[in-house]
Amino acid sequence: MTIHAKPTLSSEEQSIRYLHGAVETIPVDEFEKSVQGFIDGVIGRVDNQVPGNDELKTLWHEVTQERYDSESGSRRKLEAMMGFDPDGAPDTILEMLEQMKTTYGDSAIEEMASSSMYNAVDDISFLWNVVRQKSIPLRIPHYDMIRRQLIIDRQSSILAWQRAESAARLVRKVWSIASGPISNKVLADLLDIPQAIIYQQDSVQPSSLSVGFRDNGNEDTMRVYIDRRPITSRRFALARLVGSLLASGIKDRLLPA
Repeated sequence: MTIHAKPTLSSEEQSIRYLHGAVETIPVDEFEKSVQGFIDGVIGRVDNQVPGNDELKTLWHEVTQERYDSESGSRRKLEAMMGFDPDGAPDTILEMLEQMKTTYGDSAIEEMASSSMYNAVDDISFLWNVVRQKSIPLRIPHYDMIRRQLIIDRQSSILAWQRAESAARLVRKVWSIASGPISNKVLADLLDIPQAIIYQQDSVQPSSLSVGFRDNGNEDTMRVYIDRRPITSRRFALARLVGSLLASGIKDRLLPA
């Protein structure tokens, strides 16, 4: 995770003034351990100074229980992604999203929850039942070779954007693409799609997402729908979907961008 802090101005009417700015990237598990240690320390201090004041202890006990309960933790995560406070999201929506995970994959549901929020269930159904009918198939050459190397890179400690750069260099090498811009014809030929798709595609309203649909058969194929106007944006969305198929788990059948 990246922490971006900036100093506050002395004129701002705040009870606390932050003096130093910093941008730091740290492992998430280290952050979680530090937060847990800090809160445990505060609880100990409260117990020592104000015996019987158990409000923070009770709240923290609930949080720790949910963290180690996968079902409860999953529901809390979806609630937060949809912008709800704990216990604020309708149970029916949460239950339907949890059920959808078995069909479309965990990553797809979480991405749609954060994008569509309380409309996630309807939007997922629309993408799968309507938009998928307008999608076109593509195939990723040398899929197995690229994916094996990406899995190795994922286990390294480098940052996400550094892994992305490494993946881009790997794809160029495996696909024998020289440095410099890639033409629309080369891109279309590589992915085995009509070149016209890069220029335009039948619009599906009210879709506002480019999306991939993993086929039930071969892992190296999927169907894609690109919801962008300028050609450069359509090319970017297409590359994003190819990256999603290469990086996602086999159970992720819906790949929204």
